[in-house]
Amino acid sequence: MPTGGQVDEAEDPGCTAVGECAPCTVSQKDEWFCLPTGFSQQLTCAGAHLGNTTKTVSCNSSGDSVGGFIGFELLMLVVFGVSFVMTNRRKSRLTSIQHHRISQYLNT
Repeated sequence: MPTGGQVDEAEDPGCTAVGECAPCTVSQKDEWFCLPTGFSQQLTCAGAHLGNTTKTVSCNSSGDSVGGFIGFELLMLVVFGVSFVMTNRRKSRLTSIQHHRISQYLNT
């Protein structure tokens, strides 16, 4: 199912979207169509022998996934920055200790 509430005609021929891709309600969270993404969408399908039927399918909310991705990347950038600074401080400190020990060894 494509993102943004669009219906893929190859996957659901004869089906059209009734509403937007929306978050599942608390009562729907355990349903099969809500388990993959937490979002669902109503489709109306035209069938020759059944007439018009409505079904619910899983979908992705493109707005939430982009915001989540950007937030995750920003968090990873902060973690990288903090670890880089801490690693350089530790390296500098250990190099200083090593030089001090070498100078003490050579002066004795």
